[in-house]
Amino acid sequence: MYVNDIKNGTTAKDGDPIILKQSPGTALVDGQNLLGPYVGKFCMNIAIEKAKKVGIGLVAARRSNHFGIAGYYSIKAVEKDLIGWAVC
Repeated sequence: MYVNDIKNGTTAKDGDPIILKQSPGTALVDGQNLLGPYVGKFCMNIAIEKAKKVGIGLVAARRSNHFGIAGYYSIKAVEKDLIGWAVC
């Protein structure tokens, strides 16, 4: 599915997500229409960093694509002794 999305141009293959706005515990990310798993990992890493610093990390993404199994991102937080919640 992801390969086909790149081949037919519905998903971007180059670039990086960007943080549009943020506060100590939140962020809004523009996924630049990149692959969802790439954007999801980017967002969860930000959420983990923020949660470690201030106790919560809430990150929303826009202009992204299907990000796969949501549990993967939650497990990333659990591995850092946090509670993770990922939704699409």
